[in-house]
Amino acid sequence: MTGDDGSGDAKQYPVYIPPVQGSGGKEKPLPEMQKGEDWNGLAIIVIGMIILVAAFQLFIIIMQLISTWIADELVPFISAAFDVILIAGGIWLIRNYFQKK
Repeated sequence: MTGDDGSGDAKQYPVYIPPVQGSGGKEKPLPEMQKGEDWNGLAIIVIGMIILVAAFQLFIIIMQLISTWIADELVPFISAAFDVILIAGGIWLIRNYFQKK
């Protein structure tokens, strides 16, 4: 009656330690990467940044064209309509992207 419920050999760990052997201890093999796959992520990031810069430049040019071709009184309305179209298109693209996943 020393206060031990079990044998004196059992250690108490403050965190869960998974078993090393048995069905729970099997390590899953890492998927093999083919040569050049590690550069794919970097290439996608660089191409995405280039596309983002081009999209900002296109947006600025379209805004300048609107202020050049449209009467001064209508520029705010046309700019707002263009912005709403861009926002709606972006939401539609994001929604379709997540629906496919």
